[in-house]
Amino acid sequence: MQAHYTPEQLDSLEAQVAVTRRARVHTTTATQYSASVRKYFEWCDKAGRARTFSIDSLQNYAQFYIAGFGNVKVHAHTSFDSVLSAMADHATATGERFPHRKTERRRPLTRFLQGLQRRFPHVPVQDLPVTLEVLQRIADALGLRQWRDLLQCRKWKLAFWFRLILMHDCHMRSVATKNGMQRKDLEDCGGHFAVTVGRRASERKVKDRIGGRRVAILADVQHICCAGVVARVYLRRIRGRTPPSGILLPFVAKNDHVSEDAEPWGRFRQRVQQLLRQCNVPGRFGRSSMRAGGATDAFAQRASTHWVKHQGGWLSRQFERYDRPTTAQRAVVGAIYAKRALRAAASFGAEGGV
Repeated sequence: MQAHYTPEQLDSLEAQVAVTRRARVHTTTATQYSASVRKYFEWCDKAGRARTFSIDSLQNYAQFYIAGFGNVKVHAHTSFDSVLSAMADHATATGERFPHRKTERRRPLTRFLQGLQRRFPHVPVQDLPVTLEVLQRIADALGLRQWRDLLQCRKWKLAFWFRLILMHDCHMRSVATKNGMQRKDLEDCGGHFAVTVGRRASERKVKDRIGGRRVAILADVQHICCAGVVARVYLRRIRGRTPPSGILLPFVAKNDHVSEDAEPWGRFRQRVQQLLRQCNVPGRFGRSSMRAGGATDAFAQRASTHWVKHQGGWLSRQFERYDRPTTAQRAVVGAIYAKRALRAAASFGAEGGV
């Protein structure tokens, strides 16, 4: 170890410390936090209040945020907790006083928010989890009854279906396919495919995470809702001769013209939402719909926590938020539990002589 560090080394260290401080919060989250705090300060200005985080101002803003100036639910489907998290992060960074969690100063605000929740129940609206049940309905609407239909269907249908089923099986966010991925991201391993998700920083949520990409596995089973067999047909018919750095998921028009650009997420989302309405499937198709649908189906098939975390690239227990079983899936699990309970009861009765 050197005796003294040079000014250049210390400056470099300080610069890295600043980057690490910002890395605690994802870039997208930091942007949302800034917007939330800015809206609060704008409200303070309009209300003639100081730009501080006093209990009285926070209570008044929470009332306004959820219910406006009367008894009308303005943000009935949003959570004020995320707004408070943004404020706390800002206060910590600037050194301002704030009623942080688990402090005595926070208690009046907590009690007020409990009353607000009782008066105006506000449950955040979640994206529709696109499970295999929903995907089967979409496949039927596209006229895809079995995997062999992929060999002769229109190319635009094959490309559209592959993007959907790929996102589901790999538990992808919308950002993962927004640039179309690269051909080298899909590797044929014989009996299965290996998919590199987030190879480029622009295709992952956490842009500056070192080693942020992950590898998901696609099983190669001959079924219309299995991404492996769909990938095999897709490569054969559309992208088999594409160079490694070429686009994997180009936009294919309804005249089967294959472009060299990806279909923007907004237009892709609208097409899926239209199909969902056509299939009488309620709910909002959003950025986490495929991620939630894939995780929900994996857990419904009793996949291990370890497997789901690796497939979806989760580093914490946040994956639990994406397990949203449908009523039908819960009914199946409920029947299994009921049978176990009845067997246990019968065994107990036999042992007790009843």
